[in-house]
Amino acid sequence: MTASVRNSKMSITDGPFAETKEQLAGFILIVRPVMGLGAGCKDHVRASTNMANAATDKSTRAISVTAARITFWAAALFLVLLAVLHILKPEYDPSWRMISEYEIGRLGWAMQLAFFSLAVASLSAIVAVRSEVKSITGYVGLVFLLIAATGMTIGGIFPSDPITTDPDALSANGRMHILGGQLGIPSIPLGMTLVSRALTRRNLE
Repeated sequence: MTASVRNSKMSITDGPFAETKEQLAGFILIVRPVMGLGAGCKDHVRASTNMANAATDKSTRAISVTAARITFWAAALFLVLLAVLHILKPEYDPSWRMISEYEIGRLGWAMQLAFFSLAVASLSAIVAVRSEVKSITGYVGLVFLLIAATGMTIGGIFPSDPITTDPDALSANGRMHILGGQLGIPSIPLGMTLVSRALTRRNLE
């Protein structure tokens, strides 16, 4: 026990030495101001946010690169199949016959696969550039690419009628194929042109 007088008042404290129970199960609480603690917390939160954003950007970039590769190989497959069909089915003169007629008869599946590969190329192109498109022009271009993919898919599912078929005698498949062509054929160049224009403008900013 320690007795002391402060301001004319006596106080008795337990000490100055700690008891055994205090040594074994006691704790010391020190209260003092810490300068710059708030700023340190903010810096920590900011650093954590930057790390999360960097991880997200890396993941997005990896997806875009993969999608771009799929676009390239799918488009290449379309061209290879079309070239092979020109050789294997010489009865269809490409100077005045539509490539859709390759779906008729033997090896028709190859032309269907070609249409599907072009649809995949359009969809993967959307994924590849979506994160880089920030303008209305680019978004419109992406919509056209989506329409193109839809049209090419329809064209692959529904085989074409011969070009010599009378319009009144078209089959249901032939009519659906024409619809797919009307959607897909103009949409691919429009979509690619608008997206390319949007990306070029962004790079120049």
